[in-house]
Amino acid sequence: MRRITPATVTVGVLFAFVALVGAYVVKAGLRSKPVPMVNNVMVAVADIPAETVLTASDVGRVTLPQSMVPPSTIMERAGLVGRRLREPMKALQPFTGNLFYPPGGGPTLSNRLKPGFRAVTIEATSASAGLGGLARPSDIVDVLLTVNPDSQSPVKTRTTLTLLQGVEVLAVDTNVDRVSAKLDQSNGIQTVTLSVTPDDANLLVLAKQQGQLQLALRNPEEGAPKEMPKRATLHELLGIPLPPNPATPPKPFVSEIYRSGDRQELQFDATTGRPIRSIGSGGTPSQSSASSQAPSQSAPSRVPTGSGGVGPSPASPAPDRQG
Repeated sequence: MRRITPATVTVGVLFAFVALVGAYVVKAGLRSKPVPMVNNVMVAVADIPAETVLTASDVGRVTLPQSMVPPSTIMERAGLVGRRLREPMKALQPFTGNLFYPPGGGPTLSNRLKPGFRAVTIEATSASAGLGGLARPSDIVDVLLTVNPDSQSPVKTRTTLTLLQGVEVLAVDTNVDRVSAKLDQSNGIQTVTLSVTPDDANLLVLAKQQGQLQLALRNPEEGAPKEMPKRATLHELLGIPLPPNPATPPKPFVSEIYRSGDRQELQFDATTGRPIRSIGSGGTPSQSSASSQAPSQSAPSRVPTGSGGVGPSPASPAPDRQG
């Protein structure tokens, strides 16, 4: 009978371990199912901003797991090129129908108008008003007004005023996107639509009737100025004088009365002379005491508010002396 050595035991244990590992791997492989994949999925090759009209270079083909491919994914390149994005896209994101405007459509003016703003259209018949045909939607401009003096104008000399600064161009003619506006300038610019606040809309509409409007292009990185310099107002455009500031009411005058060792302060309206307030020695204001005691007193001495106290007026009765 052969003797079992320690080396034989070690080798047997190793073979048993390898057999168990192999059986586990085979069993796990039998249980796992292959992940279904989808070939030729149309995706964005890079980040694409909204309002972009897609070209062939924006579209790529990849293979993705079926779980990453939405049901509305557009699978044909021909259905993508020339379409305009409504929403921005990330790289490798599949193209789906909800990301686009309807075929042949694009953003409307109301889509581009921010909450709290109004769209006002001005004529751009002059080269300066339309920036020589170079104005584009999303440009940032200043609005200037040149007034020619006449017999009915409050302005007596030819003057150019800054009406608005940092105003966004919403549309050029009927084009609300930069690409279409760039391609459709053969006949020159006829109108420019601006995004302004309600107050600025009133000013702009009135200014169109007072002179010639011009646009000055700004660097888009500047944005709107933090502080608006002095500009034309409705009163200046209409020639209406500013309303006077409300008059400051005169300060009441004060009379101090001493009776039986007590001090009483009466305040009188400087215009009517009627008592309006009474303060006793304890410092408590009283409306009724001032009104009831004033008629029994002689004409009070007038002391401006804030003055120091005075003694009894000559017309006041002498204080009672006790003891």
